[in-house]
Formats: sequence, structure tokens, C-alpha cells
Amino acid sequence: MAETDFQERRSEPRRRTLKAARILIGKTSILSCIVRNTSLHGGRLAIDSVVGVPDEFTLDVFGEPPRQARVVWKTFNELGIALA
Repeated sequence: MAETDFQERRSEPRRRTLKAARILIGKTSILSCIVRNTSLHGGRLAIDSVVGVPDEFTLDVFGEPPRQARVVWKTFNELGIALA
């Protein structure tokens, strides 16, 4: 795909970041991750493996209030999320 063929689908610009966070699944499961970029309503997470990550979870970014997240896309070790 040529660079001119790329079509940006994000409705908001993303800011590069490097923040420690946790994916909270229910009341007992916690997965560590890194927030790689973020916008008001979405972001990209880096994680060791996406195996076991549900389509919806609570994202707890250190220093911020927890937010509900929905998986929009995923690779072996990254998640694109929409935030509520």
C-alpha cells in the first residue's frame, strides 16, 4: 500500500505517550500494559499477549480515573481501544 493510499480513520488526533496501566477483568484478574498513544476517546495499548483479554474491560492508567474500554482492533501484542 502506498503512503498516499493510507486513509486516516481516527476522528481525533492521537498523542504519543508511555504510561503504565492495568487491564482490569472482573474483580480478580489484572494484566499489565503500556499506553502507547491516546486521545480523548481511544488509544493503543502494548501488552505481552492479547490472549485472555475480553472485548470490554476497565482500563486503569496510573494517575487517572479508571475508564471502560472496548477493543476495536488487536494484534498479537497490541490493542486499539475506544474509551467510554
